[in-house]
Amino acid sequence: GCRASLTKNAAIFIKPPIPDFIPSAAAVCRLPFEVTFTNASIEADRYLWNLGNGLTSTDENASVTFTEPGVYFISLTAINDEFECQTTFGINLPVIPAKADFSLPDSSVCAPYPAVPVNLSDSSISWQWYFGEGDTIYAEKPEYGFFHPGTYDVSLVVQNQYGCRDTLIREDYITAYKPLLGFTVADTTAGCPPFTVEFVNQTSAQTSGVSYQWILEDSISSTLENPTHTFEETGYYDIVLAATDSLGCTKSLHRPRYIFVSKP
Repeated sequence: GCRASLTKNAAIFIKPPIPDFIPSAAAVCRLPFEVTFTNASIEADRYLWNLGNGLTSTDENASVTFTEPGVYFISLTAINDEFECQTTFGINLPVIPAKADFSLPDSSVCAPYPAVPVNLSDSSISWQWYFGEGDTIYAEKPEYGFFHPGTYDVSLVVQNQYGCRDTLIREDYITAYKPLLGFTVADTTAGCPPFTVEFVNQTSAQTSGVSYQWILEDSISSTLENPTHTFEETGYYDIVLAATDSLGCTKSLHRPRYIFVSKP
C-alpha cells in the first residue's frame, strides 16, 4: 500500500510563427503593374494573404496586378498548426504614379519677356523644366525669357514623394518673336553739307505688318521703311531705328556717330 509522487515544474515554450515578405517593388510608378511578394516567414505551416484590393491568397508566395492608384495595405498572416497560433505582418504599398502636365496661357511671347507656364502636375515634390534654349529651371512655377526668336519645345520632368517620375514634352509649343534689326546706307556715311543719305532697312521679322520709327536728328524722325534725309549742318549724328511687329514686339537699334557731315 505504499505510494509515492513526484512533481516537477517544466516550462513549455511555444514559438509563434514570424511572418515576413519582400515585395518586388517598394512603390508602383505606372499602371497596370504586377507586384510579386516573396514569402520570408519562419515557423509557419500555412499562409493567408490580404492583397489590399479585396483579393486574398493562401499560396506561399503571392502576386497582384494593380490597375488603380492608391495606397494599398498588404498583409500576410502566418499560421502554425502545431501550436494553433498565428501572427500577421503588413505594409503600406504606394501605387501613386507621377503625372506631369502643364499649359501656357499664351503660346506666343515677345523675346525676352518671360513665358509663365501653368503647372498642372499632381502630388509632385520636384520639377525640372527645359525650355529649348539649353536652360533648365528647377521650380514649381517658373518664368523663362527667350532671348532669341524661334519656335521651341517645352518639357517638364516631375517626381513625387515615392520616387516616381514622369516626363511631358510639348513639341513646337511656344514661339518667341523679336524683330532682328539692321540698317545701312545706299552710298556712304560721310559727306559735305547738304549731305543726302538714303537709309536701307535690313530688318527681318517673323510676322508681317512691321512698323518703323527712325530718329535721324534731335527733332527729325521718320516712319518710312527706307527713309531719305538731308543733313544740313556739320557734325556727327546718331541714328536710331525701332521696329514693332504685328504682335507688339519691339526692338531698337542705336548706332552712335553713324553719320559724319564735314566741312567742305
